[in-house]
Amino acid sequence: MGRLCIAPSSVFLTFVACLLLILASVSCVSKSVDSISFLNADFSNGTINFGALAYTGSGRHVGYDFPNGVVPNMSPFTGDYFHVLTGFMILHPIAAGFTGVGFIVGTLGLIFRSPIAAGFMTYLSILASSLIFIALCFDLGLWIYVRNQIRHQGIHAELGKAVWFTLSAYIINMLAYILGACAVVEIAN
Repeated sequence: MGRLCIAPSSVFLTFVACLLLILASVSCVSKSVDSISFLNADFSNGTINFGALAYTGSGRHVGYDFPNGVVPNMSPFTGDYFHVLTGFMILHPIAAGFTGVGFIVGTLGLIFRSPIAAGFMTYLSILASSLIFIALCFDLGLWIYVRNQIRHQGIHAELGKAVWFTLSAYIINMLAYILGACAVVEIAN
């Protein structure tokens, strides 16, 4: 009887998804990664880039309030709503963590040809994919709404790279899950 082994392509795709989620997670936390953001808006006093844990010129923390004038007060989402919604951006680093652990387990499974590691990596991949999907839904809903509110004020605003990194990570991680679940090979003793 043979033993199960993880498909190497599944491990590689999990690694790529992890890197994309890490990039989305560190968006706007320092000057070096300020170009990676969820939303870019060109105001008269400069460009503001909104990231997972901060925006240009703010401190880093889970959930933040938008600067005055970004979203009009007549918006249905005023007050603490945006603080709560930006708090959901913490799902990006959490999903990156699950994906990273899945990559480590997958790598160990490749080295030791472990069927337990194959099953655990597949479980972590689907769990991470679920978290990425929820984060992506919040990304698209929140940032498209804010972008449209800014555009209604006559200010140029566009979605940033981090939204597309999250979408790519979701697609890649689902592909890794499919390969991990379906492309299990049998190795002869």
